[in-house]
Amino acid sequence: MNAIEFAYAQFCEKRFLPLPEEKDLQNLEERLGCILPAHFREFVLQYNGGRFSDPYIDLPSIGSPMEDGLNVIYGFNASHKSYELGNSVRVSIFNDGDHVEVLPIGDTPVGNAILLDVDSRAETYGSIWFKATDDHRHYPGEWLIVGETMEEFFGLLKEYTGGD
Repeated sequence: MNAIEFAYAQFCEKRFLPLPEEKDLQNLEERLGCILPAHFREFVLQYNGGRFSDPYIDLPSIGSPMEDGLNVIYGFNASHKSYELGNSVRVSIFNDGDHVEVLPIGDTPVGNAILLDVDSRAETYGSIWFKATDDHRHYPGEWLIVGETMEEFFGLLKEYTGGD
C-alpha cells in the first residue's frame, strides 16, 4: 500500500466522487492556462480530493512536527463549492494576471494553504508547498516545500495522538 492509499484509508472522512476524467483535467488546464504536473494529474484521476480527519503534517526538516494538519484536498465533484479544484476565488488569492503559477490544492484546520507549483518555467515545478497565513504563530507568512510529489506529501501525514 502506498502513502496515498494509506492516508485515504486511515484519514479520509469524505472522498469526492465520482472520480474525474481526463477531459475534466484538460478543461481545468485550459481555464487556468497551466499544465498540471504528471504526478498530480495521476493523483486526481485515481483518488481525487476529499475531507480528512486532520492528520498532522510531520516536517522533520524544521525540527519538529508542524502544529497543523490536513483538512481537505480539493477535487472535482466536491462536497462544497469552495473545495472544488480550481475554485476561482482561491486561485485569485495566490495569482494575479493571466498566468497561474500556484494552484491551491488543499487547506489545513487553521486556514493555512497547501499549494501546487504549476509554473512549468520554475525549478520547483510540481512541488507541493505549505503557505502559512500571516497570523500563524510559528510560521508567519512562510512558504515551505512539503513534497516533490503527492506521494511524498501524503507520506508526511501522521495520526494526531495529542501531546504538547
